[in-house]
Amino acid sequence: LSGSAEGGLDVSDIIVLRDNLEKSLADLKPVDRSIVYLYAVEGLTFKEVGAVFGLTEGAVKVRAHRSYKRLRELLVLALIFGGMF
Repeated sequence: LSGSAEGGLDVSDIIVLRDNLEKSLADLKPVDRSIVYLYAVEGLTFKEVGAVFGLTEGAVKVRAHRSYKRLRELLVLALIFGGMF
């Protein structure tokens, strides 16, 4: 990422980050991607997400945790290698 003269991100950096995030999310199983979306974006509780998928609250928490871990791994790899691998 190049950054701007002020030390922030410029538009091209934001586009790269967005693309890396979209590609990383696509790497998740569809149900895990949906769990992340419903919790992180839509603001549902883990219990509410569990009701959608017929899972316990604990199962949803485990799947979300594993999904966030996988996203971190993929995004770090993208950062290290200057784009998606």
